[in-house]
Amino acid sequence: MIIKMIGWTPITHARMNESKVYIERFGDINSSMFYIIRNVSDSPKNVMMKINRKGLNLTGQFVIKYPYRLHQSRKHR
Repeated sequence: MIIKMIGWTPITHARMNESKVYIERFGDINSSMFYIIRNVSDSPKNVMMKINRKGLNLTGQFVIKYPYRLHQSRKHR
């Protein structure tokens, strides 16, 4: 299946604070992880994304870069 080949996963380990803003995750922490955030409302939204660090097995520091690319610091693993 193509969607699996590009790294899509049904478990995001992240939540948005708006009900009409959806999130999907691609990739994993061992390579690169990407979050796709989609606003399905009729107006722009200011949102907050909460990441479940334990669910993703994240340790140490990590940085979210625009456009929502999650990088874990290699030196803090």
